[in-house]
Amino acid sequence: DGWCDRRVRAVEYVVKGNNMLTEHYSALAADVQRPDDPNTQFNHRMLERLRKADRVLICGEALSHCVAFTVRDLVAHWPAQELGKLVLLTDCASAVPGFEKAAEDFVAEVTAAGVTVTTSDKLSWA
Repeated sequence: DGWCDRRVRAVEYVVKGNNMLTEHYSALAADVQRPDDPNTQFNHRMLERLRKADRVLICGEALSHCVAFTVRDLVAHWPAQELGKLVLLTDCASAVPGFEKAAEDFVAEVTAAGVTVTTSDKLSWA
């Protein structure tokens, strides 16, 4: 991959949704964590890796479902005084059609919690 070569860094891909017995919207944990499947359990390793970053840029599909569940998991496990390090890029995600209100409610929820909510064109790289 060109990005990896230019940055001399690796991309870590997170696979989710491999257990047909539970939904897995969040990138951090399945909706119903199964004791017989460690891949459905909360991913503490990923959380700790993210905690080392100066900030975590959040985007993806879908704002109403997978992004929302992932960010809620992050907020629940992130130190409250550092929630501003989580940066939700609202123009880099969209709701599942018919779930726009759920996405709007989610954005209001995480804004109130202290997550930084912005758009990619307003993002400061300094």
